[in-house]
Amino acid sequence: MLGMTSPVFKSKVTIAPKAKTTREHVWEKFRNDHAMLKAHRVTPDEIEALKTVVLFGSFSGVQDILFVLRQMRGRRR
Repeated sequence: MLGMTSPVFKSKVTIAPKAKTTREHVWEKFRNDHAMLKAHRVTPDEIEALKTVVLFGSFSGVQDILFVLRQMRGRRR
């Protein structure tokens, strides 16, 4: 944590280090859930494609990534 003195309030202001973004947290949770990956038969190629999609979107949970996966699979038909 960084500490600075505020000239306005004459008190010490504490700045916490930035926490991981939700997107990173959701992606890690998705990638580390091996049982879920197996249950949904997620292939290495799909992981690579989803990794790119995650960079551009905002996801609030693993279900959002699974939704994108279903959409990707639907387009291949």
